[in-house]
Amino acid sequence: MQKRDISREGFLLGLFRIALYALIPTAFFLILSLTNPQILRINRTSGITLSSFILLEYLFNRIYGGFQPGLVRVRSNAASMSISTAFVDIITYVQLQIMNVNIANHERLILFGTDALLLLLAFIAQLACIVLFSALGDKIYLSVHPPLQTCVIVGDEADRDIICRKLSVHARHFRIESCLLHTDADVRSHIKRAEAVLLYHLPPDAYQEFISYAYKYEKMIFFDLNIANIVSSHSKPYMLDDMLMCSHTTIGLTLSQRFVKRTMDIVLSSIGLVLLSPLMLGCAIAVKVCDGGSVLFKQKRITRGGYVFHVLKFRTMKEHSDAERQHSAQVDDERVTRVGRFLRRWRLDELPQLFNILKGDMSLVGPRPEMLENVESYVNELPEFVYRDRVKAGLTGYAQIAGKYNTSPRDKLMMDITYIENYSVWLDVKLLLKTVLVFFTPDSTQGFQKKEDQ
Repeated sequence: MQKRDISREGFLLGLFRIALYALIPTAFFLILSLTNPQILRINRTSGITLSSFILLEYLFNRIYGGFQPGLVRVRSNAASMSISTAFVDIITYVQLQIMNVNIANHERLILFGTDALLLLLAFIAQLACIVLFSALGDKIYLSVHPPLQTCVIVGDEADRDIICRKLSVHARHFRIESCLLHTDADVRSHIKRAEAVLLYHLPPDAYQEFISYAYKYEKMIFFDLNIANIVSSHSKPYMLDDMLMCSHTTIGLTLSQRFVKRTMDIVLSSIGLVLLSPLMLGCAIAVKVCDGGSVLFKQKRITRGGYVFHVLKFRTMKEHSDAERQHSAQVDDERVTRVGRFLRRWRLDELPQLFNILKGDMSLVGPRPEMLENVESYVNELPEFVYRDRVKAGLTGYAQIAGKYNTSPRDKLMMDITYIENYSVWLDVKLLLKTVLVFFTPDSTQGFQKKEDQ
């Protein structure tokens, strides 16, 4: 199989990326200059404003992924870019208004005057550019980067169904040329003919064999994670005499990291409870009016060290179905109330967990708190599932952002272990900010085929 020439794709998309990143600040400065002409002149105000905008644009694009046409769908790309731009606009706007408090401009800080309307107009112009460039960039990417001819190698027949169903969702990027069991005799010939090789749920020796063979023929390689992969990716080279080895120390979060994390939890959950109290009151009234039942739902969950606590949520299911609540919510579950569907769609049912965070049972970021019954069954299937208890359960995290309600326990576990191994304060900040994207992914609230929890 001949290698693809992606230079044209890289050049065109590079131009698109540069043009879009230039148009975003241009729209902001041109429109805000209607009442702030000083930002178009060479002076301290324009210098500080422009440098801040560029720095913030870089920072938030690092958090949200930036302009990624083709790699993600148009809607997701436009949503992440729009959220990033909104943060940059608001912060730069506030900074500009603060600098305008002087003898030549305003005697006091004005945040909601004419400039606020111009800010909205600037964002609308930026949004139009983002949507247009995302759509055109997607077409360019896909026109020069057709789906990879992929050889899929799986452990058993059940795995074949799972991975083929997932790849069908990403048909823009993968075309399945063959889907084989790792024991099939002609696996190697299929690898040689393919552009990419995807390995899923193979025995350890099979991973080693097929990765080496695909690497020999310079194929793109995709494989699912396991604990060994995650540990090795965070290991350091270690010379043992004349032999190169890897070294990995498992300590979880350090005392200083736990202190900073707990401080963030207390401060941010307190602020969240104050700012969101009107919204939470409205949700509580809606739940009560809907069927006259209790507002809050309590359920035993597991957090750090296997400690059991009662998680708080707004009730989204009909009352007097306690036996059924031990199961997971399924698609179009009749137990979910009309108000409950709305709360689940926008994740508003999770807001009372801010009290759990303030109390110390949970953290803002961490593995999803699981039901006791689920944990028992998961541990029987995956003994490594207990490793996620090395940190507190979280309101948000990798699994909550990238996963769905019906994401498999194994896949959630790999996300949680990756979070623990990569932990940093900066990672928590990134995940908190990326949580906004959940509101633009309706399938993240999709239920199990069997039932799920509140």
